[in-house]
Amino acid sequence: MPDPILGMGGKITIVRAAAVNVTDAKVQKVYRTWEKTVGDLLKEKNIDLLGQDSVEPAANSPIENNMTVKITRVAELDLTQKEPIEYKTIRKNSADLERGQTQTEQKGVNGEKEVTYHIKRIDGEEVSRKVTDTKVLTEATSEILIIGIGPKLVHSGPYVDWLNQAAKDTLVNATALQCLMLRESGGTADAGLGTKGVYFSNRFTTAFVSYPLYNYRFFRRVA
Repeated sequence: MPDPILGMGGKITIVRAAAVNVTDAKVQKVYRTWEKTVGDLLKEKNIDLLGQDSVEPAANSPIENNMTVKITRVAELDLTQKEPIEYKTIRKNSADLERGQTQTEQKGVNGEKEVTYHIKRIDGEEVSRKVTDTKVLTEATSEILIIGIGPKLVHSGPYVDWLNQAAKDTLVNATALQCLMLRESGGTADAGLGTKGVYFSNRFTTAFVSYPLYNYRFFRRVA
């Protein structure tokens, strides 16, 4: 029942504190306040603005019921961390290795460096990162990879070493040279065709000359 002192027909007006929707670094909360300005509301609720933090509307803006206040948090920091230095791969061609084959002469090993970044975050999200310092702790060791460009070699039959060396020097298939030599000699490497130890074929435009007597053999192309 109304207080009799109000009399007949009296009105009771209830005034409630203003509701303010505050978003602080993407976290939403509703506050009620009797304060007159946004700045006073922040002080009342112990909400501090630090460094580059900002508030919208401005701190001197008047409080209105159901208004929205947005606080943006800005943080800057330096971060130092260790990172790998990726090794490089050096490729070397070699006629001593058959084409299509590869061989690792030296295994690559990553190095390590210490990198310092200056990072800026807005409302907890990173918006920029800049390198301010780099220190090499361990140098990387390059990988050396041997790439075979040599011809196919032979592994059995007469004059294997000589044929393989001739093949490497001229990048000609040693198997083809061996087949040619045996064909021209009738299957006997040192058989003579008028002149002992000479084997010739126009098809391969290649000549073989060997002088077993003096243990001297060489290979040349014929134009």
